[in-house]
Amino acid sequence: MDMGIITDLDINDYSVSGDCHSCDFRKVRKMENYIDMFLRLIKENPGLPIVPVVDGDVVGDDSYQWWIAEWGRSEVDEYYIGREKFHLRSDADEEDVLNDLDSCSYGYDYYGRDIYELSDEEWNKLYAGVQWIKAIIVHITA
Repeated sequence: MDMGIITDLDINDYSVSGDCHSCDFRKVRKMENYIDMFLRLIKENPGLPIVPVVDGDVVGDDSYQWWIAEWGRSEVDEYYIGREKFHLRSDADEEDVLNDLDSCSYGYDYYGRDIYELSDEEWNKLYAGVQWIKAIIVHITA
């Protein structure tokens, strides 16, 4: 995938100008720093997919089509999409991930074994089999 256009961007090419009495320039500067970090991660990791993740506080309900959010931090992390949840490896709870595996259901693994009765070795083997995907994660926040 050609990332030439994106990697040629420089956050210093963009600035906030004009007569904006309601702008919080500290917030704008913070978002510019987040965008700069994002562009740097793209340059350093051109082959990784980009995955925006939206904080639950952004969308209060489904009564409207658009919601205003802020650009948050970006990082290289790994993720797994389970049956019911999205998991980031950096803050994953092993029990939560194992219960959300396609091969596990409500505390039981593919073979019908109670995952809470597995030995430490079996537990670790099951967790090591999780198919994490490495990506640039972009946090979209309220």
